[in-house]
Amino acid sequence: MPHRHLILIARLAILLALVLGVTQGSADQLVNGSLNEQNQTDSVTTVSLRSTVRLASNHATVTLGDLAITSGPQTTAIENLTIPNTEDIPAGHWASVKIDTIRNLIEQSPGIRAGSVILQGHDVSITRRLPTKTSPQSVEPINEHPKPSGPILRDQIERWVYARPWLKSDADSTRIIFSQRKRDQDLLNTPTAGRTVILNEIGRSKTISCEIVIYENDRLITETSIRFDVQVKRQVRVATSQIRRNERINTQHSILETRWISPMVPIADPMQSIGQACKKTIDPGSILLVSMIEQPILVKRHSIVSARSLSGSVSVTMSARALNNGRLGELIELESRDRKSRFTARVAGPNQVVIIKNPPKTSQSTSTQGS
Repeated sequence: MPHRHLILIARLAILLALVLGVTQGSADQLVNGSLNEQNQTDSVTTVSLRSTVRLASNHATVTLGDLAITSGPQTTAIENLTIPNTEDIPAGHWASVKIDTIRNLIEQSPGIRAGSVILQGHDVSITRRLPTKTSPQSVEPINEHPKPSGPILRDQIERWVYARPWLKSDADSTRIIFSQRKRDQDLLNTPTAGRTVILNEIGRSKTISCEIVIYENDRLITETSIRFDVQVKRQVRVATSQIRRNERINTQHSILETRWISPMVPIADPMQSIGQACKKTIDPGSILLVSMIEQPILVKRHSIVSARSLSGSVSVTMSARALNNGRLGELIELESRDRKSRFTARVAGPNQVVIIKNPPKTSQSTSTQGS
């Protein structure tokens, strides 16, 4: 074999050895990298914060385990971390635990590797449930006079309350709370059999004021008044986190709850309030009231809207410029794109209006002026 052929074979052999060595090294690095990545994944602890948390009324110490779902090797240590400044949150009131507070707590805990912790979620709204109310027998006053066996004034007042048109409730969903003063208890135990009882409402705010006149034949037995509280069971919508002004109500930051409240409290319809806009900032735990929300603005001043003119089965659509803000059902003024004509229309949806042929003279007063 010629000498130059031997040199060529030797070079090929050296090149092949180098290729095999590099390939083996790359394979080893790939395997080692995969193992390292798996080890890093196994060492990570994930903390997923809940949006709202309701604790028992006697739940004193709040830990991170109460506020989050944790998985990973540091789960026990993280769940045992005590959340500061939560001991004094009263039952029935909402407070917010900031995510930055939780992050700082994890980072400042010496027994936790903060670099291996992944914190997910947002601020947590927290409250304690109201304790179940009982009626202890010890608080009942001792009545010197035995309760009559027949009908008494208390029975008549209760029936009178159930018949009030403003109550909008029945006996099973109504609580009538009388004062435990001896004067009121003696009055409520007044027998009414064979007597004429006249009840008139003389005041209604947080409490009910009722005038009482009792006759026996033509003899006046008593003429007085009494005040008492009334509560009804209502389904209400409660904010679980802060809802800012002009933000729309949704199910992400509010829930349905059943509460005992005064029938005079103007609560917002819990279902129809979805999609309504807030007139002011609403704090967590607040019941949504009629005064807090309003229809959102669907047409903004100076915006271009679709104006539809209806005449029987004929419909004509044109573009126009709104001259006022408008909510659903309101009348607003518009002008044509060439600014040559003006007309009135009723807001029918987002940037949608229906032209009114014969608008009332006071139509502009029903629209929302904007700047």
